[in-house]
Amino acid sequence: AGLDARMAFVVDPGDYVGFDFGMGFALNEQASFTLGYQHRTVLTTTVDGEASGDTLQVGSFITSFAYKYAKNASVNFSIAGGLTEDAPDLQLTLSFPIAFSL
Repeated sequence: AGLDARMAFVVDPGDYVGFDFGMGFALNEQASFTLGYQHRTVLTTTVDGEASGDTLQVGSFITSFAYKYAKNASVNFSIAGGLTEDAPDLQLTLSFPIAFSL
């Protein structure tokens, strides 16, 4: 069964404006860490042309650690702590970037 036409909505997610700043420190040739702040102002979402919800203020303090364990590969770990009511309380990220030469 398909969706009833009466149940279809046009949702326009709010745009955002933001800024980031921080500092990076090299510990040696393989290891580094960063400290930073990220802030986003998320504007109101509209549903069928009507405002739905409020403008959000999302601010987080971020610290990360990177270690290059091979010529073209590294591991990155970051922790972000929410500083505003609208931000997630805690965000953990683990990534393994790999570089390829074409």
